[in-house]
Amino acid sequence: TVPLRVPHSLQHGVRTIEFQTPVYERKILSFAQQVQTQDHWDTAEAVQSMLLEAPPQPALPVLQQGEGLRVERVVDFPDFEVRRITLQGVARLDLEAGQHYALLMVVAGSLRLGGAAFRAEQAMLLPRGWAGVLESAQAAQPLVLLWAVPRR
Repeated sequence: TVPLRVPHSLQHGVRTIEFQTPVYERKILSFAQQVQTQDHWDTAEAVQSMLLEAPPQPALPVLQQGEGLRVERVVDFPDFEVRRITLQGVARLDLEAGQHYALLMVVAGSLRLGGAAFRAEQAMLLPRGWAGVLESAQAAQPLVLLWAVPRR
């Protein structure tokens, strides 16, 4: 997690998963390629408000834990939340989208869902009311997923 106002950059080949609120909080110090979202850099303004030392990061809240299972909240925004689900071995998790849709993304391992296998960097949109069982398609590797759901 990169806290607000801490300068950071991404090098070629770095993979990130970014969760954003509808509020545009970014300030551009500099950019090695053309900026697509605006026609200027925010260097002076960014330098005035940036933090050069990141504040300590609190431990992620563990929402559920059992044999081979760990569920942590990684994003807690007013409009949506994201949970990291880690399954080891033959662990399984019954899950429901409930009254909202859900986004599910494989971060590591391979997910077996609905007769198909999904690998890292693959995601799916699960419709309102969806219910199913999450399990690893390869029990020898830990399965790490992100589960995002709206709050409204």
